[in-house]
Amino acid sequence: MLGISVYLGSDGGDVEQRLERAKSIGFDAIFTSLHIPEDDHSLYQTRLKELGQLARKFEMELVADISPESITHLNIQHYEELLDWGVNGVRPDYGYTDDLIVSLSQLMKVGLNASTVSREEIETWLQMGANVSNLEALA
Repeated sequence: MLGISVYLGSDGGDVEQRLERAKSIGFDAIFTSLHIPEDDHSLYQTRLKELGQLARKFEMELVADISPESITHLNIQHYEELLDWGVNGVRPDYGYTDDLIVSLSQLMKVGLNASTVSREEIETWLQMGANVSNLEALA
């Protein structure tokens, strides 16, 4: 996976143009964060939906860095709602239970922080029924 970062809380210029260029040179993924403390979180829902539409347009995967606060910032009840917005996967940053990691893996790709996840955690998730085809290590 080769990806480009797009931050929802800042005005990054013409996002569509940047994504079109990235796609043309071989990028296939977009990464964003849904929990940057200094961001105006009221922008997240609208901008994430717009980014999801662009990801679909350019046939790129959209992965969002999440924390427990992300669900509040987006005004949603369940992470599966992100699938309707064009998000293909999440990378839980902190504050997640084993149960949530396993349930997320049943819905979408889950990027695991390769520098902090342990073999024991992965083994636990697999024993609990995690969908191994949706687990990825991200650096």
